[in-house]
Amino acid sequence: MRKPSAGAARKGETSGRHLGRAGLRALIAAGIVVMNGALLLQAGDEWNRVVTAIAALGLTGAFVVRKTATPLFRAGASRLLLGIVSALLLYGAARALALLPPVAAGCRYLISWRDGHSAAFLAATVLAAVVGEEIFWRAAVLHGLLERLRPSAAIALASALFAVAHVAAGVWLLPVAALGMGFVWNAFYAATGDLTASFVSHLLWDLLVVVVAPPGG
Repeated sequence: MRKPSAGAARKGETSGRHLGRAGLRALIAAGIVVMNGALLLQAGDEWNRVVTAIAALGLTGAFVVRKTATPLFRAGASRLLLGIVSALLLYGAARALALLPPVAAGCRYLISWRDGHSAAFLAATVLAAVVGEEIFWRAAVLHGLLERLRPSAAIALASALFAVAHVAAGVWLLPVAALGMGFVWNAFYAATGDLTASFVSHLLWDLLVVVVAPPGG
């Protein structure tokens, strides 16, 4: 894992700083406040609130990285394979952990968020949410941290922030899962310099746990 090159940073390209220090702090604060606000709000159902919040953050992240010269996604068999295999391994681990009663109870609570929505609607909104989270938390927030910290520190901090953004979920399982999943996807971004592997892993993971066969369900 490496920091973006200093030369590209001076040119303001993909590896350059999208935001100053104050801007990055404001972006992080917005992510935490918007996500937890959506989780705490009582209007409407949980699924629609959360997806709407993530979409708003995704648009914010897209604005931040709008001048990126290098594509956020790069085609490559190795990246696709990494994403697919990691998602399947994570899903297998989740199925095993869901055999534990406390984990199963948390899974059932989170699964209830999808009640009343069709599989097609859930799949479409999962895609929108994954795009939003990847652009905001990886391409914008993590990228900014990688410019300022060692990769290991940036990955750890970004993962912790991703978890904190989910603390108001009403169940301990979501922030813990966000911490673990965030670490994996942040590591992929830091290692490859693009979103392909993390996006594929994130999307397949979400489809499996939300649409196809939720653990603990």
